[in-house]
Amino acid sequence: MYCFPLQVGGVILGVLDLYSERDRALDDEEVSLALAYTHLAALTILGDHALTDQGWVQGPWEPLVDHRAEIHQAQGMVMVDLGVDLAEALLRMRAHAYSEGRPLIEIAQAIIQGLELPAAGTGEPV
Repeated sequence: MYCFPLQVGGVILGVLDLYSERDRALDDEEVSLALAYTHLAALTILGDHALTDQGWVQGPWEPLVDHRAEIHQAQGMVMVDLGVDLAEALLRMRAHAYSEGRPLIEIAQAIIQGLELPAAGTGEPV
């Protein structure tokens, strides 16, 4: 199995997984071809949207980038409030979102607004 990220700038759109019938390394030509497919897949996902020096053009991807900023901000707040590292803070946010059946971005926005915070050790809101 070979995995290639579908990434444009700092935004990861997904992963292109390729499989082989036998365990082997890809040669340079195969890697180049896989990268070309990855690029084509990313362009297909984006459709007529584009990334410029100023950011995303034609809207739908801009909220994705904005949401990532909110999630990172909330992650930092959880890290400081609970005295854990960044990975643990994100893990607690994800666990809390899962247990509540809510999107992670909703949890992040509530944390930023001071409405809730995963509790230390339990994953339950404070």
